[in-house]
Amino acid sequence: MPLLDTMIADLEIRLDPRGRAQKDPNAFTPGELLHLLNRAQNHVATEFTMYYVRPLQTIETAKALDANGAFDLSTLTVKILEGERGLLAVKLTGGKYCTFKTDEERRAHEDAVTTFYESEPVHWFVGKKVYVRPFAGKTIDIEYKKQPVPMAFGSPNTECELTEAVQERMVDWAEGLGYDSSDDQRDLVKADNIFSKVDRRIYTMNARYGPKTPRVLEVGLL
Repeated sequence: MPLLDTMIADLEIRLDPRGRAQKDPNAFTPGELLHLLNRAQNHVATEFTMYYVRPLQTIETAKALDANGAFDLSTLTVKILEGERGLLAVKLTGGKYCTFKTDEERRAHEDAVTTFYESEPVHWFVGKKVYVRPFAGKTIDIEYKKQPVPMAFGSPNTECELTEAVQERMVDWAEGLGYDSSDDQRDLVKADNIFSKVDRRIYTMNARYGPKTPRVLEVGLL
């Protein structure tokens, strides 16, 4: 698995093809390269299915709901990655998994004054909150992707906890971020090409192991 120093060196060469000996005075500093890698880590971790980012899988149990049957995701003990996009499953504690409902489906339920049952619980999002029905006297278990630990220089370095396959896409995306910060139109075009290439690779890899954000009854092992 590549070490942080190896990823930094690789990224430095990609963004400064002339190499260290004749480095452009405007080239990225190690700290700036580290920042690009951490941004890329968050993006790539969000896009990959859970299969590829198992170290980020987190479960919190018996979370209390407010008087409206809602739970604020920002209050999770360990920070969730990209809000609702990082949510993998919601389950009534000791009961069934909740089926995710879109805004349109939620409004239809509200208009119809739907009665919800423990045998078929549901959840939806409004802002940073997840709403659960039914909720009277209930707590919920939440399965989600946590934010990855930021990489950092030190003695020793704080290394990336994700797999080599994920790290390769991280370096690719960080390269795109580097070019995307340029004022040169040619660099911006190069950045767009890199982003598209990474997205295609992630899509292909994800296709082997199911949807990115499953929210149906059979998901998870809470």
